[in-house]
Amino acid sequence: MERYLKSAPHFQEIVVFAVPDPHIERWYILDQKAFKGGVGIDKSPSLPPYKCKKNYYKQLLYQVLKESNVSSLLGGAEYAEKIVENIENVNVLEKHDPGFKVFIQELRRVFRIIGLEV
Repeated sequence: MERYLKSAPHFQEIVVFAVPDPHIERWYILDQKAFKGGVGIDKSPSLPPYKCKKNYYKQLLYQVLKESNVSSLLGGAEYAEKIVENIENVNVLEKHDPGFKVFIQELRRVFRIIGLEV
């Protein structure tokens, strides 16, 4: 993406990359209440340590969805938009995940550039 942005310098200052580190599944469960509301279940996986073994977050998410009888062809990704709609306070979430914090800080920077209050 950065290579393509070099040919469009007018967009370079207003593009934000959302790069979950270590995995997007961690972002899905970062806000337990938003996860439950977005997926429509009463159970949420507890937030595991920041770094863990490979596929840990995917397995954790799969297990909770399966136990709740929620079908998921995309490993939970199909609920991402609804999860985001249920997030109430990103300030709290950015304290729990360094990658999410960088993402939110970059969004705020772009919002200031384009004149939106944040």
